[in-house]
Amino acid sequence: MDNFYDYVYYELKKPLNEIEGIFKSIDNGEKFNYDIVLLKSNNDVYLYEAYVLSTNDKDIKLGSVLFKLNVTAQNEKYVMEYYTKDGVVHENKLAEFISGVIKSDIKSFVKMYPSKSELRSYEKINPLVDWDACGTGIIIDKGGIIATNNHVVKDAKKIVVKIMLDSLRVININAEILSSNLQSDIAILRIIDSTNTLGYEFENISFNNSIEMGQDVFTLGFPNPAKLGENQKLNKGIVSANLALDNPCYFQTDLPVWFGNSGGPCFNKYGELIGLVSAIIFDKNHKVENVSYVVKSSCILDELSKIKIEPFNQVKSSKNVELQNLVKKLSPNAVFIKVYY
Repeated sequence: MDNFYDYVYYELKKPLNEIEGIFKSIDNGEKFNYDIVLLKSNNDVYLYEAYVLSTNDKDIKLGSVLFKLNVTAQNEKYVMEYYTKDGVVHENKLAEFISGVIKSDIKSFVKMYPSKSELRSYEKINPLVDWDACGTGIIIDKGGIIATNNHVVKDAKKIVVKIMLDSLRVININAEILSSNLQSDIAILRIIDSTNTLGYEFENISFNNSIEMGQDVFTLGFPNPAKLGENQKLNKGIVSANLALDNPCYFQTDLPVWFGNSGGPCFNKYGELIGLVSAIIFDKNHKVENVSYVVKSSCILDELSKIKIEPFNQVKSSKNVELQNLVKKLSPNAVFIKVYY
């Protein structure tokens, strides 16, 4: 069910057409009520699917499809397929979407979000969090330069970086975009007030451009913070392909990452930065497990060179260090990025 709600949040961040959004059932005198999310099908451009967000009917599974709307040649008129909890499908029912209301002989729903002039995000209507979007970044040097994904900070009006120096010292500090690249999905940020870090000296991160299938990797990040909290998480995996998405900037891993991991560092077993976690893949609305895409460190270095920033400590390591010691050393550099639009 958590995956379903993450999918809903993800879809509602996209541009929506007039009929897509959150609806509430409005029939009077009935025992059961429903909140639904209506979204265009990923598999059929002429079909909309309504998923149950919440209900007082304990026999209805949250995330299940309540009805489907097939587009017709008539504006605002749809052919409805309505699914009952006992397995009956009511087919070929007429439904109309007029003035924000889906009307049918079976049940009617009023649109709750978004309105035509809606400025709020769905998270602000259902305030699980105090930010509009989020991700992870890695502070690469003592000057407060941060590498992350372009899609994490794109169109941001304000960026706040949450830095966890240790279990007791946590600070929030503003950052600005120095450079961004849509093709490689890389953005370079800078902490605006680097003196406001409680005197902490960050590690200078080492880079390594070597990518080999089967090599061990790990990432530090903030997956699904609305559900799992804003504390840092560790995930381990291996490189499963040297090339991904037919793009020379990407490689593939089996790191079990999720929304919020985007922009997070991908390290090799020596704690050297070999890339940034960038993307996961969905199939029929479900996340494909054991597949995640990472932007190569060589492309990060290319972006840094455009703004004349040369990372420190480029010497490759050959010394094995226990993972827990690497994490202790690198953890403060992996930061939680809050974005406000």
